[in-house]
Formats: sequence, structure tokens, C-alpha cells
Amino acid sequence: MSLIFYRINRKRLKELRESHLNLLKKNIELDNANKVLNKAKTKSLKKSKNIKNEKALFAELHLILHNDEIYTNPDLSLQSLATKLNSNTSYLSSIINKNYKCNFKTLINSLRIDKAKKMLVSEKYKNLSMEGIIEAVGFSSRSGFYQAFKSNTGLTPTQYIANYKIINK
Repeated sequence: MSLIFYRINRKRLKELRESHLNLLKKNIELDNANKVLNKAKTKSLKKSKNIKNEKALFAELHLILHNDEIYTNPDLSLQSLATKLNSNTSYLSSIINKNYKCNFKTLINSLRIDKAKKMLVSEKYKNLSMEGIIEAVGFSSRSGFYQAFKSNTGLTPTQYIANYKIINK
């Protein structure tokens, strides 16, 4: 009797693992598609830079975030970013909410986590400790990084690395 339950549970576990791996593959595909979309968006936004309105401010914001990687500055605030863009905080916040469909903090943390995910699985950054990566992407505390990472990916950084290695064997 217990042998039957063992086999049933083993089969379910195998199906669960396969399902998990498929989800991870889809997540990586979505990340890659997002990279392509961001590159295309950046190119199109460079062309619209002469317009001095909301579109121009959004274009400048997008360029600063994705090309200059200003989000890696741990002291970055909505106020400092608005000053850099010669705007005010309420107008900038409104543009972020409208175009990115999230608030300033969520946007910055999302960009930081995306960069951290790339660094965690890259051979180029293998020599960095977890604290080194946390600092490099702009988080000032380990707990803040782990909370944002888990919220963004549903995994801890260690689980993310392990799953990435399983998928890319």
C-alpha cells in the first residue's frame, strides 16, 4: 500500500518539477523579450527628444534610467531625479505612474532587481559576493534587497541561481 502512495507521490513530484522548469523557462523568455522591447523603446525615444512636453520628459527619463543606470545610486530619490530632469516631483511621479504603471520606488527596485538577476548568473560577476552585487545595483541593505528580489521574482537570489543553472545545463 505504501509503495503505491510512494509511486503516486513520486510521479506528482516529477510533474511538479517539470512544471516549475517550464515556468522558469518562460520567465527567462519574458526577460529576453523585455530587453528587446526596452532597446526598441530607447531607440524610438531618442528620436522624439526635441519635443518639450510630457513625451520629452518621459524620453529623457527612460534614457537616464536605461542608459545611464542612474538607479544604481543608493541615494536616488524622486526629488533628485526630478532636479536632474529639470522637473518637479509631482509631474515626474505622474509620468512614471502613467507610463510605467507603477510608482517611483517600485520602478527603481524593479530595475535594480533586473540588473541583479543578470549579475547573479553572469560569469563576469562570479567574483562578487552577494553583498557586492547588492551594493552594485544600488540597494543599501541586504534585507531590502532580499525583500524586493522575492517580491519581484518569487524566489530568493540563491533559489534563482539554482533554477537558472538547472535550466541552462
